[in-house]
Amino acid sequence: MKNRAKRFMIGFMLLLSSLKADVLTRKTGEVLEGRFQSAQDGIITFEHQGVLLRIPATEIAGLDLGYPGASVCYTLRYRPEETHCDGLLVILQKGEVGFADPSGMKIKERLPASSLGSITFQKNSSWETIVPALQPGVRVKLVIRGSVPVEAEVTAVRGDRLDLRDTSGKTWQIKEEAIERGEILSAGPAQRNWAMLVPGLPQYRRGSRVRGLVWMGGYLGAAALAGFSFQQRERAIDAAHQDLRFWLVNSSSHVSDYRRYDGQLRATVAVLFLAYPFHLWDGGAFEVTSSQAGASTFVGITIRQ
Repeated sequence: MKNRAKRFMIGFMLLLSSLKADVLTRKTGEVLEGRFQSAQDGIITFEHQGVLLRIPATEIAGLDLGYPGASVCYTLRYRPEETHCDGLLVILQKGEVGFADPSGMKIKERLPASSLGSITFQKNSSWETIVPALQPGVRVKLVIRGSVPVEAEVTAVRGDRLDLRDTSGKTWQIKEEAIERGEILSAGPAQRNWAMLVPGLPQYRRGSRVRGLVWMGGYLGAAALAGFSFQQRERAIDAAHQDLRFWLVNSSSHVSDYRRYDGQLRATVAVLFLAYPFHLWDGGAFEVTSSQAGASTFVGITIRQ
């Protein structure tokens, strides 16, 4: 029994790394939401609603670990009037921002930082964290408990501590528990979002999985049909060249095959080309806007980086 409990402990410690516990399920069926604290001598310490519970590992059916993050509100650059405040800020690196659902159990959306107008966060629960979500190069404004706000760039992330440096060269070392809330001023250097070019991939990554799979499947199916049509058309050409009637009277059953597959190929390629701009629009690469001034209507395209 002791060895089994020890293996149980080791398994959980390996899973932890940068993740925080989120949901603990007892063998009785009771489900607790909170934060994993520690595992020692066959006992799991779990924080639930501000209370530390010590639960024997043998009484636990499962422990699901969620992404560390803090409650976030953000606006989109192309829709500044809309504020989104449903979820956790969990990823902020290489010019990309990732948001998880309120439970922190899964990533629901990834957006290029250049598409966001503002990002503010606040730790509304004791288990919420912001330090693991940050990376060197991110510029933040932090409200520190018992101190003045700090506006600086993250230079290093060391466990539950941030190393910061402002434009004058002054440095700070701030621990997780001292941070109350803050604002992301810059998400670091932008990274080219090549995934935007792949049909269905941006939709899938931002959480619209069914739509993403439909785009991927549709494009792959159309591309396969175009390849098949091209192959059959070439075979019809080769067969016609070997048919004596084609040379004598310019007529052969293979000519009709050629025309059928050639028309099918042209139609499929046209669909692929015409559908691609719609994929870019649906994937968020650009936005079509319109405005009216008097009797005139102006239509514009905003490209999102």
